[in-house]
Amino acid sequence: LLIKQHVIKGILKIVMSIGGVLWLIFFIRKYFFIKYCRSIKKYVIKISIVMEVVLIYTRIVNSNTILYYIVYKCVIARLRR
Repeated sequence: LLIKQHVIKGILKIVMSIGGVLWLIFFIRKYFFIKYCRSIKKYVIKISIVMEVVLIYTRIVNSNTILYYIVYKCVIARLRR
């Protein structure tokens, strides 16, 4: 149990650092954008679940703006096709 807590704390520290946040944004964009952009509904549900988890663990205030940005990107990509 103690090891688990240490691992979680370590992960949180990484995520809370700016590099961690940038990596997280990159990860979300790379994987979720490619996988779920085809069906926006499914995409938005998945991304909002992820953002909710991110918000709880890191308390990022602007996670909503990141969400809107990704959805916006998805819509733009759809329109260009």
